[in-house]
Amino acid sequence: MTEFDFGRGELPAGWTALRASPTTYIDAGVRRTAAPNTPVFEGGALRLEHQATQLLMQYANGTPFQVSRMAGYWSLTRTVHAGVAMYRVTPNEGDPGHYVDSGSIPVNRLAVGTRCSAQVAVKADGFNQLRVEAFSGAADRRASIAFNLITGQVLAVFNGGDSSIRLSVTAMADGVWLAKLENFDTVTGTTPMRVRVVTSGYSGDGVSSFWVGEPQFEVGPRCSSFIDVGASEVTRLPDLILAGGDWENAVGRVEGAIAAEFDATPGNNSTNMVRLANPSGGDRIDIRRQGTGGVAVTFHNDGASVAASGVGPWPARGANRVAAAYGPDGLAAYAAGQRFLNVPTAAVRPQLFNRLELAASGQVTAYISRLRLYRTRPPHEQLLAMTGV
Repeated sequence: MTEFDFGRGELPAGWTALRASPTTYIDAGVRRTAAPNTPVFEGGALRLEHQATQLLMQYANGTPFQVSRMAGYWSLTRTVHAGVAMYRVTPNEGDPGHYVDSGSIPVNRLAVGTRCSAQVAVKADGFNQLRVEAFSGAADRRASIAFNLITGQVLAVFNGGDSSIRLSVTAMADGVWLAKLENFDTVTGTTPMRVRVVTSGYSGDGVSSFWVGEPQFEVGPRCSSFIDVGASEVTRLPDLILAGGDWENAVGRVEGAIAAEFDATPGNNSTNMVRLANPSGGDRIDIRRQGTGGVAVTFHNDGASVAASGVGPWPARGANRVAAAYGPDGLAAYAAGQRFLNVPTAAVRPQLFNRLELAASGQVTAYISRLRLYRTRPPHEQLLAMTGV
C-alpha cells in the first residue's frame, strides 16, 4: 500500500501539476497567486479547480466599475487590501441610493436558466453597511445579501423564493469581507446581467467611504478562485494532477484498490474526482464525493459503464472516505463503512490501469486530503473499515 497525505503541502516526488494558466488562492485570509503548472494547497488539502471564465469586463476607462450619481467620489487609484485590488467610494451626503455597478454581460452570452455565481470583496472605511446583488435591471434582482462591514452580520437576504441559491459572507484579512451569491439563474428579459454594490438605503455623509474589489461572475453552482477583470473575458484553465514515481509503478495492475479522503471544510459541498485510467483502452474508475453526504463511483469499460451512487445521511467524516476495489473478483465501491456497489467478474472484465489522475469534477472545486493505492485487493472487511467513521 502506498499512501500520501496532502496536508504536507506538496506533491509526491515524480508527480506533475498541469494547468496552463495562473490561478489564485486564499492563504491566511490573503489572496495569493500561483504560477502555471504549480499545485495549490488550501486548508490542509490539495485544491483542484475546473475551467472557469470571468464573464465581466472592464469599462472603457480601464476600471471594473461605474458609479451612480457621478458627483460621488471614485478613486481610480487601486489599493491592495488582503491581496485584492480595491477601489474607494464615498457616497454623497444624504444620498441613500448610491451604488457601484460592474460591467454588464451581453444578453445573448448566457442561455436562459443558466446557473451562475458571483462574488465581490468589500471593506469598510467609515461606511459600514452594504448590499451586494446580482441583477438584470431594477425590477429583476436575482439574489442579494446585505451585511455589516464591521461584524459580518447578515442583515437581509433575497433569493426570489429559490432555496437552492446560496448567500454568504466570509472574512478575509485586513477587514475585508467576501460576499458570494451562488447558484442563481439567468433571466428571460433583455437586460444584461451585472453585479451591483448598493448602500442599501443608508445615507452617506460625504466623508465615510467603503472599498470595493473587482467583482466576479461565472457559470456554475459555486464561486471558484478569483479571476481578474480584463478588457475581454478571462479564462482560468483546469487543474490536472498526474501521478508518477512509485505511484506510476503501482498503478499498472489488474488487481488492487484506491481509497480517497476528501476534505469538505474549505469548499463545503464540493465535488471531487480521483481517476484510475487506461487511456488507450478506455478503461477507468472515477470516484467522486458529491455534496455533504453522498458519493458516486463509475467503472468504465471501453465506453460502457457500470455506475452506482450512495447518498447519506452519513456521518460527515465517513462520507469523506471513499474506496473502489477491482480485480478477478469483480468491482466494488465503499463509503462510510458500507459497500454500495458490487459487480461480479462476469459483468465486467478485469481492468489494467496505467495512469492515476486527480481533477475537479463538473463545475465545483475539489479538495483531496489523502490517497491510498493498494497493489492487491484488500479483503471486504478491510475496505469497510478504511471508509468507516
